Amino acid sequence: MKTSHDLCIGVAGAAFGVMLAASAYAQPPVGMQSVCKTLPCIYDSQNTLVGVPWPLELLTRQISGSWYQLKAIEGGLIESGLFYFGPTDCTGQPYNADPGDMPRFAQFDGRSIWAPVGALETFTWASYSYPALPANGGSCYQYGRCANGQPCTATGAPAVKVETRTFYPPFKVQ
Repeated sequence: MKTSHDLCIGVAGAAFGVMLAASAYAQPPVGMQSVCKTLPCIYDSQNTLVGVPWPLELLTRQISGSWYQLKAIEGGLIESGLFYFGPTDCTGQPYNADPGDMPRFAQFDGRSIWAPVGALETFTWASYSYPALPANGGSCYQYGRCANGQPCTATGAPAVKVETRTFYPPFKVQ
């Protein structure tokens, strides 16, 4: 029987090792299913596999062969889409800030999962939207200049929609 103690001790190390070796498969990925045969995993109210528990209100999910961290609580995925744009009106290519976390952080905008895809780069931004892209109900905020009147910069990669899914809360660990 799996216990919360097993979750705390075993998930982070064991799941990460399995995740690195996992292959890409159709939804839900076999790599994620394999992890969940031996460790507790997160499922929605319809027993759809959502992901593998990760510390601090996070889960990891394999999408198209890549692993991502997502914010989640019992009530579902947390809407946390923060997108940066070069123009002041939240148009053009959105970027996600990413300092190089492993696995990378993905963001849920209430409809889709977005992630920084590609090599990390320094980008200049003048506006941002939250908790989603403006076309999906997010608000656009013009930022302008940062410290000492210089343009704002961050490290990250282009934000790409990596999955559109519907999960049904409440989530549970089993």
